[in-house]
Amino acid sequence: MLNGGSFESCADIANKSQKDWAEKEILPQSLTELRTCLFFEQRHWRHFGAEPDNKEKEYLHAFIESIRSKLRDRENQSNRIIDSKED
Repeated sequence: MLNGGSFESCADIANKSQKDWAEKEILPQSLTELRTCLFFEQRHWRHFGAEPDNKEKEYLHAFIESIRSKLRDRENQSNRIIDSKED
């Protein structure tokens, strides 16, 4: 969980995620943690002025797809709630 959004908290979440991905190809489950990791990775690559290799791109795309899926699920859930209120 984020602790006030500090750099150290972001780094802890991102580093744990990177380790989990390398060992088991799993990502964080919360949307906040996914966004935090993607933000941290973007900063990492920008800071070093390099392009991610194919393995890193796969990791980044996994974040994007997971975020997309969570947002789609959230939207579908909201639509179901709205539809049930209209009935």
